[in-house]
Amino acid sequence: MKTFESTYLNEAGELLAEIEEILLNLEQQPSSENAIERIFRAMHTLKGNSSMFGFVHVGELTHELENIFDDIRQEKKSVNAELLNITLSSIDHLRALLNDRSLINPVNAERHETLKKCIFGLRENKCEHIKSIKHGVVPPKESTLATWYILFRPGTEIFKNGTNPLLLIDELFTLGETHVTAHRADIPDLEELDVHTCYTWWDIYLVTQETEQSIRDVFMFVDDICKIEIYKVADENLLGYKEFVEKIADIEAGEQVVDIGELQKYVNELLQIIRDNQYQEIRSGIVFTEKEVAHSASIRVDADKIDKLISLVSELVTSQAGLSLMAESSPDAHLLNLSEEIEKITRQLRDVTHEICLVPLDSIIIRLRRLVRDLSNELQKEVQFITEGADTELDMNMIHKLADPLMHIFRNAMDHGFESVDERKKMRKPEKCTLSLRAFYSGTNVVVEVRDDGKGIDTVSVRQKAIEKGLIQGEDNLSAKEIQNLILLPGFSTAVMVTDVSGRGVGLDVVQKKITELRGQLQIESEKGKGTTITIRLPLTLSMLDGLLVKVGETHFVIPLGSVEKCYEMKYTELDTAFNNAVRLDNRLIPFVHLRREFDFIEDVPDYAQIVLVAFEGKAAGLSVDQVIGEYQAVLKPLGKMYNGIDIVSGASILGNGSIALVLDPAKIIQYFDEKIQKNRLKTELVE
Repeated sequence: MKTFESTYLNEAGELLAEIEEILLNLEQQPSSENAIERIFRAMHTLKGNSSMFGFVHVGELTHELENIFDDIRQEKKSVNAELLNITLSSIDHLRALLNDRSLINPVNAERHETLKKCIFGLRENKCEHIKSIKHGVVPPKESTLATWYILFRPGTEIFKNGTNPLLLIDELFTLGETHVTAHRADIPDLEELDVHTCYTWWDIYLVTQETEQSIRDVFMFVDDICKIEIYKVADENLLGYKEFVEKIADIEAGEQVVDIGELQKYVNELLQIIRDNQYQEIRSGIVFTEKEVAHSASIRVDADKIDKLISLVSELVTSQAGLSLMAESSPDAHLLNLSEEIEKITRQLRDVTHEICLVPLDSIIIRLRRLVRDLSNELQKEVQFITEGADTELDMNMIHKLADPLMHIFRNAMDHGFESVDERKKMRKPEKCTLSLRAFYSGTNVVVEVRDDGKGIDTVSVRQKAIEKGLIQGEDNLSAKEIQNLILLPGFSTAVMVTDVSGRGVGLDVVQKKITELRGQLQIESEKGKGTTITIRLPLTLSMLDGLLVKVGETHFVIPLGSVEKCYEMKYTELDTAFNNAVRLDNRLIPFVHLRREFDFIEDVPDYAQIVLVAFEGKAAGLSVDQVIGEYQAVLKPLGKMYNGIDIVSGASILGNGSIALVLDPAKIIQYFDEKIQKNRLKTELVE
């Protein structure tokens, strides 16, 4: 049962994400019949699944929403802003109910009733235009939910007067949420069965706002030939409690006759436990996954199993490297051939596992679209959201960790990145702001650009704020790029007012920290009055990479293969005497990192060095090493605290012989030289 419930939770999360995405599209095309039909089908599926697994409140609210969209299908209603606002709010609430099925949280309980009132208001006048609901509240019917037990034992001759008992039970379903148990023990063997005789009887639990008389009215034409008993069990929804549903299941399994006295006693004890706050709902784990691209055939796999698969493949890659090392030093040709074959299979297995873990960026764009929509209304700024490259794929763990930084960037742009409508008019800008997200592959990396056409970064204001906070001195001569990067410092904010959206001293430093944890880089480009572009560069995966294994002294290093352009050979004496750490390679003056000098390897210096040329964003730098060993599949491991201050090292990998190889970060190396060159240029200009 646990497995089935977990499957339901994942499917429910996907259905809610699908509905949310279609609603956002429907806002742009209100007359789309296909969108309405898709929403209706998704809600119908969610309602049925929720009732089946005991998520009664989810089924209840979804049923009401389904009725609204059924009216729209039949052209009794039209799509408007109020309808979309209430439906989107309901989607948020339904997500919360997946972890609070019994409405134990008072906030969820209050919101549930408010949304029911709003939906009731939408349905108030079926054939007229939907009335606007002031503050989302419309007076509901003067009734409350109650749970009823109904014993329905039809007379054996009921078929002869043309009555179908199942139709009566169907009518009960229209009154509220229903749980039905059919008793078939009295059905005789086929030889003795009379098709004109009713042998089956039913126990029915009904959660409804209707009165007892309304329930009895269902049976008004058969009450003289049937045994019908109706008892109110509680003045609330018992089907929302897992214990009560399990109690019903136990009665069903034992084919017991319900003792109403015993049942009432059990219900009173259960409700007392709840009131004493001793009841705790058993919550199943749930991952809210966004809608993914549909495939012709697919299976649902728990994320923990995929993580375990990645871990095992990583260990296999490490073990395979050890086997290759052993085979190379062995005279056994068969062992060498076997090692090469296992290496080939391991590489294919690694690539397939990596592909399994990739998720399109589109899976978090729905959340960003929703954020833009909600903040546009709240801040009264009309914003056009444009996406490009939404099918670009990233490691699923990276996608989850990237969502929060992107949300933070979007909030900043929406809140104090965009001007007001009046300001944009004065600047002769379009009244509608534009916020775009672009994603694309760059070598072994994925680049995500967030661009806005807002006010941009005022370097004068940023510089003044930094001086006030003591981050820089008044006499410091900084470039425009360096001033812009000041907003990445902890606690830095130019916001004048604290709002619910931003301006609480939690700035882009948090975003940069999150991106750094993902082995990525964050860059800012801005022009006052024209807008800002924030670029995030990330590796495709966090667990493995193809690298170039090199050696300095007795220490191994791994350089990401996607960054390597070419290798050169040069005497170490030329490197030692090179001016300003730069050498000429292919008629280009290239800065280089003297790794022997950087890591203090002073003994056993060979005559020749190998210069590995690495590139990043059109810029290049060289890495001097003693020996280039060859390509290597690196399984990445995190570094300890002692390496926190060394930016050019991004991780480590265990080699086949058990030793450690440090993974170098070419982008950080190039960034280091680029900043150093800019500082030297500024010093020169200052002297002149």
